[in-house]
Amino acid sequence: LNISVTGKPGRQHYDLDTGANASVLISQIAIWLEEFNQLMRKKHRFDFGSFKNEPSFILNIGSITSSAGYGGICQKAEMKVRIRFFFPLTLSEVISQVKQFLKDKIESSSLMEFSQLTIEKGPLRAGPAVVETESPFVQMIQKHIHDETGINEFVHQYHGGSDIRLPILYGNCQCVGIGPSCNLPEQNSNQREWISADDYLTGIKILARILYH
Repeated sequence: LNISVTGKPGRQHYDLDTGANASVLISQIAIWLEEFNQLMRKKHRFDFGSFKNEPSFILNIGSITSSAGYGGICQKAEMKVRIRFFFPLTLSEVISQVKQFLKDKIESSSLMEFSQLTIEKGPLRAGPAVVETESPFVQMIQKHIHDETGINEFVHQYHGGSDIRLPILYGNCQCVGIGPSCNLPEQNSNQREWISADDYLTGIKILARILYH
């Protein structure tokens, strides 16, 4: 979400008694959004897999920007908010709940009017599908990995978008990458994206097994 707040000019450019600083207002919006985040995290949780009972909702404030002349009252402040959620929540439902929550908070305070707030949908990114670890599809993949490598312990870990860094850094997973490096750096290294040629070929063999299953 992209959220912006409009301030109010005072009778003089520095008069806070008759004006409202947008930087201050958006700071309060950030506090309310974190309250909303905590409520949603208690309400929405994974019901299967290795993340069972963990929160399935995250609201994260990425940046807040504002500007004003020296000594002047800031008239515009903007905030970028990232939200991660899963079924059965929908995008329209989440946006509606954010708007209603902020509207209720604003109406119960004397800081600003809801009309001073603009909430717009920002860029969207879909994450990978979440599949139960006991599903036949997952079991089939595990079988082919085991048949090719002998591995029989598996890490089932969510990671966002196409980013492979999370399972590499925290799950100690061997992920296939193509690049100038042909070794596997030490655990917790930010460069741990590359694997050896043998591991790369093993990955191809596993994929072939799955495709011809």
